[in-house]
This record gives sequence, structure tokens and C-alpha cells, in this order.
Amino acid sequence: MYGLYLRMGHVKNQTEYDYVEQYFLERLPQDSTELSFFGEVYKAQAYVWCHFTLQNWRRCYRYAKRWVQLFLDHPKFQTLELDLFIKGLHNLLSVLYYNMDRTRFYQYFALLEEIVEERKEDFNENGRIYAFIYTELARINMYFLEANFAEGVAAIPHIEQELVKYQDRVDEHRVFTFWYQFACLYFAQGQYREAIKYLQRIVNSPKLTLREDIQVFARLLKLIAHYELGDRDHVDAQIRSVYRFLLKFEHMQDVQKAVMDFLKESVYMNRDELTPHFRKLQTRLETIAQNPYQRRPFLYLDLYTYLRTKIEGLSMEEAVKLRVSEGTY
Repeated sequence: MYGLYLRMGHVKNQTEYDYVEQYFLERLPQDSTELSFFGEVYKAQAYVWCHFTLQNWRRCYRYAKRWVQLFLDHPKFQTLELDLFIKGLHNLLSVLYYNMDRTRFYQYFALLEEIVEERKEDFNENGRIYAFIYTELARINMYFLEANFAEGVAAIPHIEQELVKYQDRVDEHRVFTFWYQFACLYFAQGQYREAIKYLQRIVNSPKLTLREDIQVFARLLKLIAHYELGDRDHVDAQIRSVYRFLLKFEHMQDVQKAVMDFLKESVYMNRDELTPHFRKLQTRLETIAQNPYQRRPFLYLDLYTYLRTKIEGLSMEEAVKLRVSEGTY
């Protein structure tokens, strides 16, 4: 299931949903009533990746929590398979982040940090690398949850230094994830050229089928960053290139089309003319989001918050904190 997710990302229509569900059910053992401890863990792991790909966050949380709870209920296995335990925590934290469940996120992030610190002598070299990856990805997500973008940006050089040190041991799709998260932090801070630097690394990758989802949204976010910088000719020229890329890899959903249409229509407008057009895009996105299969892009681009900054004249930090107080984030 994990390999399938790496290839296609989250499902984006009913056809893909049906395909993933059938793929999972055809490979599910018929009799799993009496499983060993690790049999139960691997079963939970399979369900996590199935529901993660399907964007069924309630069920994904249920099985990620079971994965972690199995280790908490049987501490002796934590020592035997420490890597598998923290991998479960990593997946649980990812689901809690997508659910914007701050209370539980902080609880399990504290547990992950505690385990990594207390068991640091028990990790082999590979385990230490993944402990670093899981901890720092969760920390970056915490910066987003708290709208603490300045601290997130300040942490990037250290994380990147560690990635370079482990570059021969870290999967490329993990590196893509870090680069995209770095770009989002810089974008939220208004440092668009720094954001573009990391997005360009993803765009330049020759492995176009690796994490297609990140490759798609890296191109879209890069367009928006150039738009913010006023690089009008660049945006106008690149819209067609990005459009072709989305069509080629079948990632042209309604959200992407709405954003591209907006950029194409507004790229040469004066800034003081844009507010009605931002409101129009906001309304269009709200309508699109009523379709659950069209919500996938919002996992990668916080377009609602971005549009609020443009319409209400807020910073990203102010807009996020306002949405938190309103219960809409």
C-alpha cells in the first residue's frame, strides 16, 4: 500500500478510490482472527496506508492509534522493533496534523521526542536517521499548526545540514517532502525567492513519477510565488507549461484549474484592482470544496488562508491565528 501511495498520492476521484479499495481488499488475508503481535501491527499498518491514500482520516486515525497502542501495551516489543514503533508514531502524527487535532498532536509529539531521547543508544544508524526524519517532519507540522513560521524558517539550515549528512541514506521522496515544507515555510514568511529555490529543486528532478502529488503542487506554488514577486512575464509563460504537466499526469482537478484561471486573468492587473478577483476565487474554491474528492489540493496548499491575507490585508501568521480562534483552521 505504501508503494502505491508513493506512486499516486491521495486519490482524486471515484475511479481511483475504487481502484485503491479493490487493490487493498484483494491483498488482504482472508483469515486474520488469530494474529501474533507483529501480525496485528502489520495489519494496522496496511489499513493506515489504505485509508491515508483514500483520505479517510477518521479510519486512518483509528488504525494509526491502534498501531501505536499495541507497542504501548506491550513495552517489550518497543525494544525489539523500535524503528517500527516510531514509524507508527510518525503516521499517527501525520493524521493528527491533517485533522488539525492540536491537543493529541502535542501529546504524541511529546511522546515521540521522549522516546527518541531516552532510547537514542538503542537505535542503529538507520534508526537514528529515521528518528531524525520523523521528529523534524512533525516539528515542521507543529510550526504550521502554531503559525510559528519565523521559528520554522530559522530551523531550516540545521535540518538541511543533517539531510546532506545523511543524503546517501534518506529516500528521495523524504527529501522532496522536506523541500516542499521548507518552501511553504518561506512562502508563509513572504520570502518568495527562497521558497522558489526549494520548489525549483523538486521541479528539476528527472524522476517525474516520484511523488507526483508534490511535483504538481510544487509547480503550482512556484507560480504563485512568482506572482507575488510581480514576475508577470514569467507567470504568463509558465502557466502553459504547468497546465501541460497537470494534464499529462492527470492532476488537473478543479482547484488547480481555478487557481490557474485566476493567475492567467489577473497577472497583468494592477494590485489595487485585485480584491474582487480574490473574492471571486475564494467563492469558487468554497464551491469546489463541497466535493470531497476535490479537497485533496488543500492538503498541500493552504489557499483559504492565502486568500484571506489578500482580501483582508493580513500576514499569513495573523490569518492562521484568526482562523484558529474562529474554529475554521
